[in-house]
Amino acid sequence: MRKYNYFDEVKRLRAMTSVADWDDDGSPPIPSYLWDDVHNVAEALDEIYGHAFIAPCGDGSVHLNYALPGRLLVLEISGVCRD
Repeated sequence: MRKYNYFDEVKRLRAMTSVADWDDDGSPPIPSYLWDDVHNVAEALDEIYGHAFIAPCGDGSVHLNYALPGRLLVLEISGVCRD
């Protein structure tokens, strides 16, 4: 399976979400280090699950969505530890 190059997509999303209220709904900025994690995880899982749809979330996290046969796998990457 050919790997997808996530660099340009992550670069665009990183710029778009770098300021507060990027979604016009009071969202916090998503820090650059989180986008580094997103890029690394997406690249690592690409060979296993294929291309990820990357979706920044208004709570400051980022979701990686994988459409698999008969199911959807969603991973949330967050810079905040939640209890």
